[in-house]
This record gives sequence, structure tokens and C-alpha cells, in this order.
Amino acid sequence: VLGTVQYTAHMPEVVSKVQRWLDDIANKKVGEPRAPFAIEGTIGAGKTHLLSDMERALLDGDGAKGTLVIRENLVNAGGGRLLLSTLFGANLKLGELSEEVLSSSGENLTQAVAKLPTASPLRAVLSGARPKAQTLALWLRGAALTRTQMQSVGGRSLDAEGERLRAVVHLLRLAANLGVLRVVVFLLDQLEDLERKAEITPLRRARFLT
Repeated sequence: VLGTVQYTAHMPEVVSKVQRWLDDIANKKVGEPRAPFAIEGTIGAGKTHLLSDMERALLDGDGAKGTLVIRENLVNAGGGRLLLSTLFGANLKLGELSEEVLSSSGENLTQAVAKLPTASPLRAVLSGARPKAQTLALWLRGAALTRTQMQSVGGRSLDAEGERLRAVVHLLRLAANLGVLRVVVFLLDQLEDLERKAEITPLRRARFLT
């Protein structure tokens, strides 16, 4: 899979471990747990290039269908504004996912929605007259909605980070149950910036990592 990597000579063990991790992701079934993988190294060791090759391998491999890869540099994301729900909203293809979920067979969608937790804000929205995909995506991002759009999602906004994140996760669960999505892979660069205490409080770091 990583045949395009040009620096295997000085990190053969790392590339071998990455290959096994990628193979494990490709062979997993929906719902099966996938262990995280961390790459450590000094500046200039090739970590970012390796992440780029991992992203390409995931999107071009045999298991590419139903695989969504989110690659983010935490420095670019802005440590002071770092919220997992923001990364989800900005990088997940919420519009496309919403469109595919809402266009699923009515009976299949109804059954999948019924499997969501009773307190799920997404279940409440999709149990009645369903909103347009674009409106659903905006709602999940916590964006401002018109009065008509707000009415179509039950008149309730997602103000808290935890609530937005939970609603997005439930959309991903729906997509998986409907066969639209198989796996979401996060590739996070500059993860060490979470330790910059001047910008990121211990509480925010803990919330991001959990």
C-alpha cells in the first residue's frame, strides 16, 4: 500500500507497523473497534509525509469505498479554538452524508433512526417530517438557521459542543447502519501541541482526547 514512500530505508520498522495498521483498518467490519496509532519523531523525520501517504493509501486501497479520512494539523486548527466538534464539522462531509442518509429507503431509514438512543437530538429531528440535507448539515455544525430551517429541525439548536458532537456521531452511526459509511479515520498532525498549556487548558485537552 505504501509503495510510494521514498524514505523506507531509514524507518523500515515504522513503515511495516503502519502497513499492518492500515491492513487492520481495511479488514475490519462496521462496528468493530480500531486501535489508535501514534507516530513519534524529531523535526524533519518525515512524519507529515508519512501521514500523507497513509491518507492516500486509505483512499486508494481496496477498502476505500465507505472510508472517510480526516487529516488535520492541530496548529492550523488553532489551539485556542480547538474543539473536536469543530474539526468534525469542518472536515466531515456532513452535507454529502446527510444527503445519502436522507435519500435511503424510507423503511430502512426509519428502522435505523429507531435504533438511536431515545435522548438523541438527531433521532428527534429525523423521527418526524425530515429536513433537507443542507439544513441538517448546517444544524449539525451549529450554524445559524433561518426560521423555516429551524422549524424543520424541531425548533431546537445545538448550542453545546458535546451535544453537537453526539449528534454528528449519531449521523455517522446511521450512515454505517445504512451501508453508506464503513469507517472514519482521523490523521492528526502536531498532536504535541495539545501540551502547550499557554493555549490549551487541561480541561480542553482532556475533552479533546476523550
